[in-house]
Order: sequence, then structure tokens, then C-alpha cells
Amino acid sequence: MLKTRVITALALFLAFLAALIYLPPLGWLMFATGVMMIAAWEWGALITLANGGRVVLALLMGVLC
Repeated sequence: MLKTRVITALALFLAFLAALIYLPPLGWLMFATGVMMIAAWEWGALITLANGGRVVLALLMGVLC
């Protein structure tokens, strides 16, 4: 289990670095906004929002970014 998590973390870290280095500013903004929306979706699940509330939360975070 730990091995899988470490491999996933390395892959995501490399994707993050590639996006940070190679994307133009607008591309980086879109990447960061997407990550923020996914994080908001997951946070909505942690605070037990219904699916509609999770969608609203994710969209609100996307608009704010």
C-alpha cells in the first residue's frame, strides 16, 4: 500500500513540476484552477455535502480562481 502511494505521489509531483516549468501563465492558471476544483470537490465529500453541494462548491472555487 505504501509503495503505491509513493509511486502516485512521485507521478503527481513530476506532473506538477512539468506544468510549473513548461506551461505558459494562462495554462498554469487553468491547471491550478483544475486542481483547486478537484480539491474543493473532495473537501465537499469530507464535510458530507450532497452531490449538488459539492458541484456548487467546486464551481465556486473555479470561479474564484
